[in-house]
Amino acid sequence: MRRQASASQRLLSKLHPNSVIALKQALMVTALIAVTWIISMAHLAIVARPLFVLASIILSIIYIRRSPWQYLTFSLWIWTLAPFMRRICDYYSAPVGFNIVLIAPNIISLIMLPSLLTSRTLLKRKETAVGLLLLGPSIYGLCVSFVISDIFPGMVGAIDWITPLIYFWFIIDNAETIDELKPYFDVFIPLNLAIISLYGIYQNYFPPAWDLKYWNFLKGEEEKFTTIPIFSTLNFPGICATWVALLILLSLGFGGGIAFFVLPTALLMLVMTEVRSAVGALVFGLILAMTFGRGRLVQALLGIFAALFVFFGLFASLDQDLATRLTRRFASVGDLEHDGSANARKDLIKNTPNIIANIPFGMGTGSVGKGARAEAGKKFVDMDSGLVAPFIVFGWFFGAFYGFGLAAIVARCAIAAKRSGSQTALVLSIGAIASAATSLFTMNVGIQGLMLWMCIAYAIAIEVQEHNKRIGASSLLRDPPNWRTRERLILSADRKIL
Repeated sequence: MRRQASASQRLLSKLHPNSVIALKQALMVTALIAVTWIISMAHLAIVARPLFVLASIILSIIYIRRSPWQYLTFSLWIWTLAPFMRRICDYYSAPVGFNIVLIAPNIISLIMLPSLLTSRTLLKRKETAVGLLLLGPSIYGLCVSFVISDIFPGMVGAIDWITPLIYFWFIIDNAETIDELKPYFDVFIPLNLAIISLYGIYQNYFPPAWDLKYWNFLKGEEEKFTTIPIFSTLNFPGICATWVALLILLSLGFGGGIAFFVLPTALLMLVMTEVRSAVGALVFGLILAMTFGRGRLVQALLGIFAALFVFFGLFASLDQDLATRLTRRFASVGDLEHDGSANARKDLIKNTPNIIANIPFGMGTGSVGKGARAEAGKKFVDMDSGLVAPFIVFGWFFGAFYGFGLAAIVARCAIAAKRSGSQTALVLSIGAIASAATSLFTMNVGIQGLMLWMCIAYAIAIEVQEHNKRIGASSLLRDPPNWRTRERLILSADRKIL
């Protein structure tokens, strides 16, 4: 026992202190899931649901008081695990359409507002302005929903549009300490990727009863499904695949050697989802990394390619039925004329001018996504195009305004990576561009919008920090401190160490 304890202590001593905190946080999340699960098994979902939300809020408050980055990684755990806990609660009781567990991530995002509203630096940063410009269309869309009496659906939909912006401002506001975030992500990204990938593969071969019950409840059809698509711990296959593709790209700059061992499983699971847009986004991101990467990023790419060889080995050992299904699915890219989903998107884009002409002022935030699901009879529940959705929600003027602002902030992210010269910022900008590219196939709201805005804010924050360091260094060169000032700086540093 002593030898095992000393070995674990030596391992922890080699990790960054923030990485150790991230590991402890993962254990806390595991405990939260276990407690909620046990209470649900006692057929007390009426207790388990609010308890999960309340515990998430309390833990979020504790973490945000300690560090903004402890809060950030904890909130990402809740974003990716809350849908799974919703299914667990529903399995041991009657499923409910509006489940409070699902809004836990949105509720804990409100904990960022006090620090943003009282910040003395946020409004002084020019990067804040772009987020404020995109906030305008979201508020306008909410007002449209109020005018046409879609109050509750409008509020539900507006949350999905605005929440990613809150994360953007929060990261920008804490740009001075952004270098403290990487050790947290070095643990979170490979660990989260491993959990989602392994569970997704298991879900494909042995669909758990709670997942089958959820899928049948979601579809609401007479036929009872015995097989389901892969959505792992998230709600839908598309969201799951997009999240996994982004984490694989971010593994180029985060996770170190640990990420390499996770990548084969993650790549296998991603292909098994059969979501071509996510696979395409990953390939696009890897091409960008090969084009603009250097140094350690190139080494990470070699790791990705090595993982690909392992992946193909695993793929070759799969059962023939799955191999045939996947081959048929991805071969359909060369024959899109006979592909149902491709034709549906083509028709949607073709009819967009007529749709906009009929609703020039938009249908409000309650017309698509979660807002539309909150009220039966909505036309645009599942919008398969992030390019068309803003025009339907905000009308032609604010829709174009939103699209221009989104393109501008993605470009600003790429510029930040170039100016900072940071490989981490480059990886984040590649992730942001790949996520933005999926707008052709899905809406960037909710967790998908969070993926995009988080990468953008992180890359820009790195540039802000580097810029501040350069300004500080140049000011010291222009006006070197006298001996009294140097003495005060030394004493201050000693106090921080103590």
